[in-house]
Formats: sequence, structure tokens, C-alpha cells
Amino acid sequence: MARCKAEAILSVGFIDRTCPPTSVYAAYNVLKGNKEMINEPKMGHARPKPVEEAFWNALKAHVAGTKGAVAK
Repeated sequence: MARCKAEAILSVGFIDRTCPPTSVYAAYNVLKGNKEMINEPKMGHARPKPVEEAFWNALKAHVAGTKGAVAK
């Protein structure tokens, strides 16, 4: 993961017992590409609608930005 330069969007639930916030932030901090963190203080290990929508919007923006790009 330390060599990853891809775009990334992550979400963190501050009361998540499965993926504790410290672990999520540890992964986030080593990413080298453009990245975004969605902080949800009242969220556990879940996927609420606003987070899901943010992920889909990021995916759509990424795809729109790569149309016509030539793979190397």
C-alpha cells in the first residue's frame, strides 16, 4: 500500500469495532495519490447512504476523467 499512487476515497466510522479509526487512518496516511477521507463520528461498521453516494460520485468522476486516456 505504501507504493500505491492511485486515487482513493475512504470512510471512517469513529465507533467502528471491526476497522478501528486508527487503522483506517494508518492506511490513509501511507497513500501517495489524491485521496479523500469521509469522517463519520456516529458511524460503526456500516455504509450509510451519504457515504455510498460519495463513493459512487468519486467513481463516476474518475471514469469521466479517464475517457479517451490511452493506457501505458
